[in-house]
Amino acid sequence: MSTEFDVAFVGCDAPSVGMDGAMSAPEEALNRLRAARPDIVLVALGAPKQELWIDRYAEHLSPAVAIGMGGSIDFFIGRVRRAPPWVSRAGLEWLYRLAREPRRMWRRYLVEDPRFVTIIARDLRASRRHARP
Repeated sequence: MSTEFDVAFVGCDAPSVGMDGAMSAPEEALNRLRAARPDIVLVALGAPKQELWIDRYAEHLSPAVAIGMGGSIDFFIGRVRRAPPWVSRAGLEWLYRLAREPRRMWRRYLVEDPRFVTIIARDLRASRRHARP
């Protein structure tokens, strides 16, 4: 069974969005979005900003479906390399990303995410447990 899709890229926008998901001049951006009449809106603001944005403006997006893409778009277009499979399997993709983009990632991983230290400690304990014969 063959399925054919009619796909069209209808636009791109980059309004200023605060950490709470609020846009500056939301009417203008939302009017452009409504005029484009998309079926799918890809939101690449990073977590949790993109989820907050989608929640805040969901009623303005309908009937379109909004999908939070985060950094996936950077991986998809090849701007950022993915970690080798063994690094991902080891649960160390965060460390790979920190090593590759320290200026951009250090604050996210080491300052803004207070649970990060707990996650690191848990991962280290688990890897030590699995390493023992």
